[in-house]
Amino acid sequence: MSGTVLVLPAGQTGTVVIKCLQKDPSLRIIAADTNFLAPGLHLADKGYMIPSVTEPAFYDKIQDIIVKESVDVIFPCDNIFTYTLANHALIFSKTCVKVLASEPETLDKCLDKWKTYEYLNKIVPMPRNTIEVNTEHVSSLIGFPAIIKPRDGSGSKNIHKLEDITDLNYYIKNVPNPIVQEFIDGQHYSTDILVNSDGKLISAVTRRRIEASDGMPIKSVIEPRNELLELVKEVCDMLRFFGVINIQTTIDKDSKPKLLEINPRVGHGVILSVAAGCNLPLEAVYLALGKPIERGTMVARPLYMSRYYEEIFIAHPFAVESIHT
Repeated sequence: MSGTVLVLPAGQTGTVVIKCLQKDPSLRIIAADTNFLAPGLHLADKGYMIPSVTEPAFYDKIQDIIVKESVDVIFPCDNIFTYTLANHALIFSKTCVKVLASEPETLDKCLDKWKTYEYLNKIVPMPRNTIEVNTEHVSSLIGFPAIIKPRDGSGSKNIHKLEDITDLNYYIKNVPNPIVQEFIDGQHYSTDILVNSDGKLISAVTRRRIEASDGMPIKSVIEPRNELLELVKEVCDMLRFFGVINIQTTIDKDSKPKLLEINPRVGHGVILSVAAGCNLPLEAVYLALGKPIERGTMVARPLYMSRYYEEIFIAHPFAVESIHT
């Protein structure tokens, strides 16, 4: 079964998704981004420049691409695009286009870290969190060290470790819309999951983070952990997901798993799960197209990933269609 997939934006994670989808040569891949130098624009079969999601022209341009390229599936790759397109999924569905995104209600709970905590902390183990970030409250409820980050942040931007009250007083003024979280000294894990349109968990692959830079896993290893799988199943029972989701967890020094946060989109390090035998982005597209999933055997041995930079060279600006086309 052939099909056309629109991947956006076409930066680091979009590029990973494009590489995953290229494993099936019958798929045609269209990429879109606001930045001409986004690498995915030049790796896909065709690339489009588009306006920002905050501009009224954004939706008209997406509709133009859908019609012109006969798009079957839209694959959003970051939080902003996922939320924006999910809220317009019903409109797109009228032209038989499937958006690989969870329901807006689910996204709302996941993209606001305080809402995630309020909704799940009595059901699954989580570090203590607070949005009352005065020194007295944080000192008594959370203690130090602690983590401060934006409630709606992603990609490790504006995340800081607080060693004491002096750090807290400084970062309260410098982190937008902050939430303070208990610091857990333990191993950090990411679980890539695939959920079908009925909300059923199809696959889960757990990776242990060895090294990261700016929120991007640089070195990691496939490491199945049953206790984390059980935690992930509980989360899936509480939230109606669809597509590829990334769930961040940790195992503390007492070997107890805890949920850190939920990224209701494809994870930056999903390529390791793909290399291990679970091409979740491609399988998500197959689900959207109504095609059966035919998976190869998962590797039995530990599989490590070590990332490095790779360049692409762009000959001229006419390789990508502009927003005025």
